[in-house]
Amino acid sequence: MTARRTALVDAVSGQISGSKPYTFLTPGETASAAFDSAPLTRLREIKRARDPRGVIRANYPVLG
Repeated sequence: MTARRTALVDAVSGQISGSKPYTFLTPGETASAAFDSAPLTRLREIKRARDPRGVIRANYPVLG
């Protein structure tokens, strides 16, 4: 089983980003676990510009 798993990881390693999908975050994690710094910075800029009062909320806030 370990050899098969290793072969699978080797086969898809070029496609793996190393970050966790945003929808797979668990309690205690932040949006930074799902996004690199450049996209996270952009998301934060959009959030501040489009929702300055913080009306739209998420379980894993982009600003938090």
